[in-house]
Amino acid sequence: MLIYLDTNVFGRPFDDRSYLRVEIEAQASLAILNMIEENKLNCLGSDILKLEVAQTPMPKRIRIQSLITLCSTNISETDILKNLALKIYRKNII
Repeated sequence: MLIYLDTNVFGRPFDDRSYLRVEIEAQASLAILNMIEENKLNCLGSDILKLEVAQTPMPKRIRIQSLITLCSTNISETDILKNLALKIYRKNII
């Protein structure tokens, strides 16, 4: 199964876990990331994801960058725009 994870999923394990909600979300994120490492899931990355991570403060950015290397496929920004344009084009024709 191919999944897309938002930047906050990659970053959640590095947040302050003193709050129960954050701890639960961090554990869920780690479980998903573990499934990716075990090849039970495939992660889709994107140029947008990389841009968002680049705006994350250090040292959290370095940790997240190491995790996004788990993404087996990357969608470039141009691919996203092409797909969106194609959907709009098809809606107007049909």
